[in-house]
Amino acid sequence: ANSWTISGQLRNSLTSDIPYNNDPGVLLKTYKLIENGQDYYKSFKEAQLGRFALSIMPKDVWGWRLPTIFYIWKILPGNSLSIYFLYLTLSSILLYVSYQIGKRYLGEKVGMISAYLLFPYLHFGARDQMFLETEWWSVSIFIFAIYFLIKKKLFIATVFFSLTLLVREVYLLPIGLMLIYSLFKQ
Repeated sequence: ANSWTISGQLRNSLTSDIPYNNDPGVLLKTYKLIENGQDYYKSFKEAQLGRFALSIMPKDVWGWRLPTIFYIWKILPGNSLSIYFLYLTLSSILLYVSYQIGKRYLGEKVGMISAYLLFPYLHFGARDQMFLETEWWSVSIFIFAIYFLIKKKLFIATVFFSLTLLVREVYLLPIGLMLIYSLFKQ
């Protein structure tokens, strides 16, 4: 509720056409172009080339993103404001899930610390365009996957781990290491 209250300027920038001079702005421009029926890679290239009116394209893998999160956003009803609403909803659920994980290992009272530690991270993302970064979305999906792994719901955990990789491929290392650890443990 607090994030929604203090985000009037952010919500206005999501629904209007603004200059896209930062990474989240490029991601928003990419989404808007995809929403208008353009292909992801063409949209990302166009948004990136319009950044600061420079013709700089990312030359390494860290500058590019997989299109998964953009197509998830595209199926949402409404406009780019629905992305923000989804972020706030997922953040609220994530606080509860992190509490459940903490409660399992630390007890009921101390387990609340995990939600308190996660709250500033989520609140920071909800107050400006940073929530558009794919890292904010992938970490949420990753924590959901860990929760389902702990609950021994392996199929659902696998789906969430796979979705994490499809949103941000750099999670291959921690997920791969978790898999190797589980193989050695057995």
